[in-house]
Amino acid sequence: MDDLTLTTSSHIQARWMLTALTDVATLSRVKFKPAKSRSLVIKKGRTTEMLNLHIQKEEIPSIVESPIKCLGKWFDASLQDRDNVKNLKNQVEEGGREEDRPLRTTRQV
Repeated sequence: MDDLTLTTSSHIQARWMLTALTDVATLSRVKFKPAKSRSLVIKKGRTTEMLNLHIQKEEIPSIVESPIKCLGKWFDASLQDRDNVKNLKNQVEEGGREEDRPLRTTRQV
């Protein structure tokens, strides 16, 4: 197992699922790396840090305090793609500028 996404409709369900995952991981001698994970809790349509989630007695960092990059896309508390679109445009423009530059060639005499 390489990646895991857990989606629940309440923080109570998330805590139950994380407890079950901890139990299974302990039995199979698997260690999760909470520092490489992120939690995203949405309450009343807004992200919140009020609820902390834990796995194997370690806190999972919130996406609000620590954004994460996955498959080239940044995920942060804004939940908008505006910054990702700007970054992509800049990368495309930079790539275009590099292609417009003449190639340096060396002459052999």
